[in-house]
Amino acid sequence: MRWMVQIAAGALALCIVGSASAKDCEAGASNMAEVRACLAEQQTTDLDAALSRVALLVGKNKPAAAALRQSQASWLKFVEDSCSFSVAIASSDAYPEDVRTNCRADFTAARIKILQAWSKQLGPGR
Repeated sequence: MRWMVQIAAGALALCIVGSASAKDCEAGASNMAEVRACLAEQQTTDLDAALSRVALLVGKNKPAAAALRQSQASWLKFVEDSCSFSVAIASSDAYPEDVRTNCRADFTAARIKILQAWSKQLGPGR
């Protein structure tokens, strides 16, 4: 069982590779809950930075700003619903919080890519 926890922790850490706030979440953690909390914090920081960049580029365009807020709210609901489904269908030997953490990491990485693409679309040379 210990090796499964180590593999899960390693997989979770890999989800953050390339993160602007990357740090070794396993180094100071005494348990998997601390690793998951650290990873979630990093993901939130990276997501917030990407979202803030798009919001800044949208500027005073009120319809676009409102659409961005609605898009983010819808995305958050979709992630929670999708990750709840992932937990529900996970094998019986999978730890639910690891499944949820991996699911959120996948969705967050994809959302950051989308936000970065929007930043490029909105950026200089538009």
